[in-house]
Amino acid sequence: MSKTTNFIELFTKTVDVSKNDYTIKELNAIVKDVYMETYKVKKSRKTKVSEDGIIKSTKPLSPYNIFMKDRMAELKRDHPEMNGKEKFKIIAEEWNAQKAK
Repeated sequence: MSKTTNFIELFTKTVDVSKNDYTIKELNAIVKDVYMETYKVKKSRKTKVSEDGIIKSTKPLSPYNIFMKDRMAELKRDHPEMNGKEKFKIIAEEWNAQKAK
């Protein structure tokens, strides 16, 4: 039996045919659940939040990510008119120059 056939069968078993007024949101949720069950898709990881409300990273930031984050904040503050592409170019050049030393 194909996965499509399994999907259709599971969907028809899940949907209550006596209910005629499903919302789009409800149908989307049903289709998503049936799809994930049929194709055994793993749910994406959610970020962990501590009791203080601080988002915990699953792995620590690399030195490049720390540099990028700090420098991007400075450039946004000092040059709000500059677009993201220009900011990234400047930061990448600074990182490469610093790394070459």
